[in-house]
Amino acid sequence: MVFLCTYFARSEASIFSFHEHIPKVLSYIRKLWEISEEETQMAIEDRHYEPVMQRNVFAHSAGPTHATPAQPTTTEPEPVETPAPTPSETTITNSPSGGVVTTVPTIITAAPSPGSVGTAAPTPQVTVVTIPPSAPGSGNITITPSTPGVVTLAPTTSATVPVTLPPSAAPGTAIPTAPNTTTPVTIVPTGINITTLAPTAGVGAIEAFLEASVSPGGELKSLGTAQNSALNSVLLNFGTRDPTLPADQLVLINSYALNTIYFSTMGERWRLNTNWNSAVPPCDPVQPWFGVTCDVTGLVVNISLPMNDALGPLPSEIRAFAALSTLDMSFNSLLQGLPTNLGELQNLQLLDLRSNFFSGAIPTELGLLPLIRELHLASNLIGGSLPLELGNMLTLEVLNLEGMPTVQNPATNIIGTIPPQIGNLVFLRELNLGMQLLSGVLPPELGQMAMLETLWTYSNQLIGPIPVEFTNLFSLRSFVSFGNGHTGQIPDIWLNIIFLERLDLSGNALSGTLPPSLMESPSLASLTLPDNRIGGNIMLTATSLPSIQTLDLGNNTFVGTIPPLLGVLPTLVNLFLNDNNFAGAGIPVELAGSQTLRALNLSRAGLGGPIPLEFATAGNLEELWLSENSFVGQIPATFGDVGFFGLFFLKTLKLNNNALTGNFPATLANLVSLEILDIGDNQLSGAIPPAVGNLASMRELILGGTMGNLFNGNLPLEITNLLNLQVLDLGPSALQGPLHTEIGRLQNLRILNLDSTWMSGNIPSELGNLGSLTRMDFRIGAFLGTVPSEIGKVQGLEYMDLQLYGGFEDNIVWDTICVPIEGAKASRSVLGKALQQADQTNSSFALNNISLPTMTPSVGNLSHIRRWYLQAKWC
Repeated sequence: MVFLCTYFARSEASIFSFHEHIPKVLSYIRKLWEISEEETQMAIEDRHYEPVMQRNVFAHSAGPTHATPAQPTTTEPEPVETPAPTPSETTITNSPSGGVVTTVPTIITAAPSPGSVGTAAPTPQVTVVTIPPSAPGSGNITITPSTPGVVTLAPTTSATVPVTLPPSAAPGTAIPTAPNTTTPVTIVPTGINITTLAPTAGVGAIEAFLEASVSPGGELKSLGTAQNSALNSVLLNFGTRDPTLPADQLVLINSYALNTIYFSTMGERWRLNTNWNSAVPPCDPVQPWFGVTCDVTGLVVNISLPMNDALGPLPSEIRAFAALSTLDMSFNSLLQGLPTNLGELQNLQLLDLRSNFFSGAIPTELGLLPLIRELHLASNLIGGSLPLELGNMLTLEVLNLEGMPTVQNPATNIIGTIPPQIGNLVFLRELNLGMQLLSGVLPPELGQMAMLETLWTYSNQLIGPIPVEFTNLFSLRSFVSFGNGHTGQIPDIWLNIIFLERLDLSGNALSGTLPPSLMESPSLASLTLPDNRIGGNIMLTATSLPSIQTLDLGNNTFVGTIPPLLGVLPTLVNLFLNDNNFAGAGIPVELAGSQTLRALNLSRAGLGGPIPLEFATAGNLEELWLSENSFVGQIPATFGDVGFFGLFFLKTLKLNNNALTGNFPATLANLVSLEILDIGDNQLSGAIPPAVGNLASMRELILGGTMGNLFNGNLPLEITNLLNLQVLDLGPSALQGPLHTEIGRLQNLRILNLDSTWMSGNIPSELGNLGSLTRMDFRIGAFLGTVPSEIGKVQGLEYMDLQLYGGFEDNIVWDTICVPIEGAKASRSVLGKALQQADQTNSSFALNNISLPTMTPSVGNLSHIRRWYLQAKWC
């Protein structure tokens, strides 16, 4: 484009008589207004104008001086040869060959006509021109601290004038001459501010543009900041872009703002960062930046970088993406506070920042998001209270503010009450406030959210009753509020909530009885109410709980009998009635023979009578807990029957702490899937069948317990075939014979209990092969010889009991095992006290003429030992 100064350069007009030639100028503009851009460029080249790209590195001058500009040429303009400028631009040229204004490094005195004085910009490549309200004729041009990129006209008529501008100047300094520099200047009437940049790309122009449009805080110029690194990346990769062109502006803004995220979150270490921090435009249709999606106009609409190892704060430059609809940086390690200017993203619909390490409070500005549909801030370290402004997010469908697991701290958890304004979110489908430190009651206003499907408020400090207003939650499918302090009776409001699938109110202080409408809920699949004070009889009808899969009523105060109808529920898989008081009632045979049950827990339920034989046909049963009741009789041998409905899938069988008698049924060895067998603390007797060695999946075999059984005979060698065994508990019992050396094959063994048995012989040195062993109890045994030195290789051993008598430190009869001084090095707790109390006058003890074992110095290697009962003395 050729500007007005071309006209003056070729006319007889003086720069001091500009106002006399306004009519000619306007006529000239009208004639040339239709000239094409190519023709304009040719005209520029004919006049030898050479725009030069300048870098943003200029030193400020020291002090002002004065000079008078030269007169322009007097040649009359030829409109047909010279292209017209735009109505609001003029070319300012420092070159003497430009024919406009020639200056020296002084302050310029311009023509004394109104509106003909200007001010050079203090920012490189950004022009600031001010027409001061001085009287005509003053015409002094000075450097003023105007806002970079702003052009202001004094209260005079609009005017476009030629002035000489430096590349850079600070307020109050002299104006240096910069040859061959062309800069456009736009002058508008007072009160109208516009941004004017250089016609060619340059460091200063791009920097000023980005500072004005994206990073006004000054971080852009601060070395070491993510903003400065992003600027350098833009200048390196897109330094030739023209920030006056809309298409280039998008490239510059997108590249700069995205790279602030890249540098702020250690993008070089991301799992995937394809094309980030490169010369490829972010919205390139062929080579897009990983995780970035743009629309057809080049606006960024999606930033999706979940699970990408991003580490650092989310920069405020996120505000640059005005068209952004999705921001997903979940499951990373983002730090510090949430940027408040997230509230400026007026098109944002999905904000997912869950599973990071954000701290501070939830910005109230999020309430300004008019289109937001999903807000996920779960599993962070966010504290403070819930902003009332969340109630303004009327389009919200998902609000997930679940806390960080294992973290309970007022500084890193949301505190205070649940604002009633949350009830304004009538389109909300999911509300998750679990694992925080919220207090107070559940607001009745939550009952206004008729579209709510998921309501999770578990593990808080909520109190009070369940609001009856929840009867209006017609769409509710899952209500989970366990681990609070809810009180009162569960309201009978469930007839309207026909889609309810899960109700979990465990771990509260609820009382009363089960509401009838709840037991008739048609879609209810999981009802978990343990650890409350709910009681009375469990009342069922033929239409009760038609969809139930998990029913957990454990640890309450239910009485009466177990309803036989539970056994015929067509979908019941898991039933937990433990820790109630059914007062000696037996197990209904309908329940024992259920073909759908996989887990049945009736421990500590006050039950009695024999164990029903029908359990042998519960073909899908995997877990059966009947512990700590008053069951009598024998363990049904039919448990091991190999039939079509046999217990092929049974993994856990716990019958401990009852009054069972008889033998260990050898048929139990047919339960090939069995992993845990606990029959301790009964009155069982006889030998342990060798066939138990066939249970290859066995992890825990408990035949003793606390009071033990009456098993006798030798420990079968076949038990050492259980290579997956982790717990072997054989005492108290009357077992005899040696501990087989093959015990060393049980590499996974953690607990070995031979407490109160009559097993004898040497302690096998192969125990040193049990690298996983943490507890070894040989108390009141009859072992001989020396504790093998190999025991020192069991580095993980934490508890060892080799007492002959007693079970408590203060009642130990000492002097039974000679302990070397090295043993003191292994002590973390009990050993030192025990040895100090030992009688050091005797070095041996005899029982029925049997010599007792002595200790090896290798015990000093047991660096993890925490509790050691030895009945020992120093040697």
